[in-house]
Amino acid sequence: MEERPWADLQFDLLSIISNQLGLIDLLSFRAVCNHWRSASSQASAEIESSKAQLWFLLYGETAQCCFLTYAGRYRIEIPEMFESTCLASFVGWLLLYRKNSNSLFFFCPFSRAKIEIPPCPLILEQSQSESDLYAAFSYYPTDPDCTLVVVIKRKNDAKMKLCMLHRGEYEWTFHEHIASDQFVGQISSVAFQERAFHFWDEYSERVVVFQYDTMTWVNYFVIHGEQQEIAASITLDYRVKAEANEEIFSSKRVEMKQLLGIDHHDLCSISICGATSDAKHHGTSHEFLEEEEDIANKPRREFKGVWLQPRFYQISEDQQRW
Repeated sequence: MEERPWADLQFDLLSIISNQLGLIDLLSFRAVCNHWRSASSQASAEIESSKAQLWFLLYGETAQCCFLTYAGRYRIEIPEMFESTCLASFVGWLLLYRKNSNSLFFFCPFSRAKIEIPPCPLILEQSQSESDLYAAFSYYPTDPDCTLVVVIKRKNDAKMKLCMLHRGEYEWTFHEHIASDQFVGQISSVAFQERAFHFWDEYSERVVVFQYDTMTWVNYFVIHGEQQEIAASITLDYRVKAEANEEIFSSKRVEMKQLLGIDHHDLCSISICGATSDAKHHGTSHEFLEEEEDIANKPRREFKGVWLQPRFYQISEDQQRW
């Protein structure tokens, strides 16, 4: 009986198979050969994308990245993540910033789909550092209603500088907010809800909201529990759950290194970008994990990480242009 090479399987059959695969299997499928990759051009890994759980992506030192999932740990080469910093994560898309070129772009690490963004004047400021930059976007980057904001907020500074850009526009608009009292601390997370961007500072327990339809700023203070005396005030209903992803990731040093495949002898720190994960805007905050040990003359490895939804997007040539 004559054997037929796997690469010669019918195109339509390969397309049907690829549409039934989960995300990791789909990536392996597409790596077999050009014929299989072409046959999966319409695949979207729907089985995996329907899940609400976040995955964790460790990156930073080289193009070699590590995905930590509920099913295990996977390593993958993603050149676009090298020398980049993730500023925002939403619906499976990452907003990446490259300091060496002062550029911004949307990126899906699984399909490597990329959308270039017009240069943002705010990030060209000479005195800003990466830790001062925050960002958020409202919808899928391919959606005509997508709105992107980039913010510079320095620690212990009452001033916030914001740049905003709508899908299809090339000129950013500037907006500035100065708190009436000292705005202590740094932004811990940024999210979008009901046509407004929310900036949360866990240190001063304050939420600053920018409503871009009216171009207005509103300050909210966090009050824990129910208090009758604020019933007549304008309030936002927030629910915060600590360690929402503790099932697959722990901030304890030993567990962190073991899960991420980092040598336990290495000193390390991880700067983590949080994510907004679903329509109800549940997600994780930004976090910085650093070992307390300080061994003389021993270098510290500096990693970056980001929580993201496991989704696979393939976009047309027209969608690649903002």
